[in-house]
Amino acid sequence: MLSVNRSGEQIGPYLVRERIGQGGMAEVYRAYQPSVRREVALKIIPLESATGQTVLQERFKQEAEVVAALEHPHILPVIDYGISDQVLYIAMRYVRGGTLRDLLEQQPLGQELAVRLFGQIAQALGYAHRRAVIHRDLKPSNILLDDEKNAYLADFGLAKMLSDVSQLTLTGAVVGTPAYMAPEQLRGDPVDHRADIYSLGVILYHMLVGRPPFEGPTAFSLIYQHIEKAPPPPHEFNPDLLPGVEHVLLQALQKAPADRFDTAEQMAQALTEALMPGLERLPGVASALPDRVLVPGAGFTLAPGAGLTGRKSVLQEMGVREDGRLLPWHRGLLLRQWPAFVVMAIALALGLWYILSGPTGAAPGLRATLLAGQAGTPEDVVASEAEVALARQALGSTGFIGYVICNQTSEFFATMARRLSDASAAHGLAFRVYDAQTDANEEIIQIERARTDGARALIVCVVDSEAVSRTLRSAAEDGLALVLHNMDEPPPYPAVVITHDDYALGQIPGRYAGQLVQEELHGHAEVVILDFPDLPSIVRRADGLEDGLLAVAPEAHIIGRYRGGTIALARQSVSRLLADGVAIDVILSINDAGAYGAIAALEQAGIAPSAVIVTGVDAEAVALQHIRQGYFMRATVAVAGERIPAASINAIVKQLAGGTLPQIIVVPPGDLFTAETVSD
Repeated sequence: MLSVNRSGEQIGPYLVRERIGQGGMAEVYRAYQPSVRREVALKIIPLESATGQTVLQERFKQEAEVVAALEHPHILPVIDYGISDQVLYIAMRYVRGGTLRDLLEQQPLGQELAVRLFGQIAQALGYAHRRAVIHRDLKPSNILLDDEKNAYLADFGLAKMLSDVSQLTLTGAVVGTPAYMAPEQLRGDPVDHRADIYSLGVILYHMLVGRPPFEGPTAFSLIYQHIEKAPPPPHEFNPDLLPGVEHVLLQALQKAPADRFDTAEQMAQALTEALMPGLERLPGVASALPDRVLVPGAGFTLAPGAGLTGRKSVLQEMGVREDGRLLPWHRGLLLRQWPAFVVMAIALALGLWYILSGPTGAAPGLRATLLAGQAGTPEDVVASEAEVALARQALGSTGFIGYVICNQTSEFFATMARRLSDASAAHGLAFRVYDAQTDANEEIIQIERARTDGARALIVCVVDSEAVSRTLRSAAEDGLALVLHNMDEPPPYPAVVITHDDYALGQIPGRYAGQLVQEELHGHAEVVILDFPDLPSIVRRADGLEDGLLAVAPEAHIIGRYRGGTIALARQSVSRLLADGVAIDVILSINDAGAYGAIAALEQAGIAPSAVIVTGVDAEAVALQHIRQGYFMRATVAVAGERIPAASINAIVKQLAGGTLPQIIVVPPGDLFTAETVSD
């Protein structure tokens, strides 16, 4: 164990305050970064205590680079890393809720919290695996919690790039924590992502049962049990555990990797299905419904003995398919472990109530026409007074427009929610906000909650299009008007997509940078473009940056496109170029965050603010301040201002009123901000 307490020291730009964690090679401190007035978690590895410092530095560098490239809501983000006074350090976001290990030691988790935390961890792990990264040291102490008990996967110090041929550990070496490690890892065999699936199974076992599957007085005892012994059946420790949940745990803990789940998402899906009751069918529900009832405004009828047809289904609203089967999310949330006759009675009673009451005063039989795959502008969806009146009638006295927001902690999304609310109020339309907390599972829950509350239309900031596709398709099939943000392509179900002209968003600041190159640098400049190749829409924006620049300054030289998009990634890319002696005159970033990272690298290299031209996209307050002060940044463009919320509400109105509209609404860029246009 490390004995030197570094509280009170300064390491790099950080003032060390108190030690909050300690391991065999590393310590974690709460530290303070005065330049931006924030607390960070600072992980420190003393170089003098290590055998083979070159290998250690390479492993540490790998951790920082791997995690900096992983952008996921439940992976703890890296802010900075470096070497200072014979220590390696890495600065990460500081979360105050402790670790999952602390939580497990304090109290029983309960099934609801355990399943929620597991879902967040599985999402993060699946995201890392899809990017060819395995963790190799999953354990409760490497899962951090915030004040709201949201989980963040941390400490990729033992991660290995699957595509990387370099080996940082000796053949046969055991790296990790034996209590949570896969058998093949403990044997020193080569491992792949399924070793993480095993560790995930051990963690889920611990959360649901109250103890890990194997315990012993020594590390050797634990290793022997993981390699040779079958895990104790979980119901021996938790008799209330459903058999399906036990099956999920035991499959994840199979000795052979091929017998486990192949992905974390598969395991999460299996757990969701296992939490459903054993009841598979509700006999007689469809035939017990009335012969034929017209539901005003819903666009469907009931036929004798056949349930519902058309745009909505009361059976689906109640969690029952037309063939009598339960829909998955209702199995898990509404019908868990209820007797069949109780479920049938409740579903039938609620279904009849819905049919007989119906939306008050709704406009009967209106159906919107979406021009599939066709793109339009906000002007194409401006709603008339007659359409607004029909939309009010369709909502009735209890219906409303629900906005499922990506999160409520971002200034951008908070402003979007306010503007949507204002636009709804201007039309006399009820409006409610549901917070997805940047979590795909939570977004599904919030969409379903809005539907249960009576939403007749939804505006959704899509967190993960694949994860929520089934839920959104169900809402569309049930006749809800849908407007989706944050999607590159229109979905295969009825919904309007509001998107940006990303090429134009890049072209505008690119052309302005070209003007500056012509005026200030005589047409010649060495230019870096900060891109984010994982997202096609952002690549189009980077194309716009390059084309805009070269259209005005054709003699400018593009050094290359480098990974940006976040402060950490951009800083890393620009720092490497500067360290290699590359001269840079202009940096074009696909967003303001990347511009901040570039500026941090330029600052660290001692480059004067007037020596490099930097542009961004988003028109954030910090970017505007930099432009106003002449501090590196010379321009940034607003994404769309108030046009997105106005177009979103208008698109909802036209759908509720049965109008015709394009499926894709492309919102042009907002204003370009420069030193000439930014006011004090």
